[in-house]
Amino acid sequence: YGGGVDRRWTVAQVTANFRPAHVAIRSLDGYGDVVVLNGMTLYGGYPFEKRWGGRNLRDTFLHNAYYKGKQLGGGACIDAACLQSWHPLLAPAGAQSDGFWEPIKRPDGTRQWAYKGYALYTFAGDKTAGEHTGQAVYAFEKVEGSQTELQQAFFLQGISQAPGGVGIYWNIAKP
Repeated sequence: YGGGVDRRWTVAQVTANFRPAHVAIRSLDGYGDVVVLNGMTLYGGYPFEKRWGGRNLRDTFLHNAYYKGKQLGGGACIDAACLQSWHPLLAPAGAQSDGFWEPIKRPDGTRQWAYKGYALYTFAGDKTAGEHTGQAVYAFEKVEGSQTELQQAFFLQGISQAPGGVGIYWNIAKP
């Protein structure tokens, strides 16, 4: 609890868990510790699900179901419109799983880092380090329209089993 009290002091680190290059933990006022890439906030796309009391309760996102993230894979953001806003945290070809981190294969064949089962992204709306304008964003999936839109809606519904809507909830990645 002495971290940040005096910049001349640092916390003694006995061990360090793996993190991909340029990924760190940063404290954001009002949100606590978050995962960042070069200072830019990282986010996970989480399938809709029922959360008693709401999604933004304290510690809500510390308890996401790992298996749902694995089912979702890189499927939170696959079309061109989504990828304009949400940029996958790409993993190099030789990346290996370590601790909570694992490279996953995206639908387009590229590799992306997943943390605690969920693929991570930066948000185009964040312009400077420490911004988190992509936090608590709902992206509803169309349940009418093209074959691709319907397939994505059914895919997400199969993972979330949430009544009343289907889509992705974007939230800050928490360590």
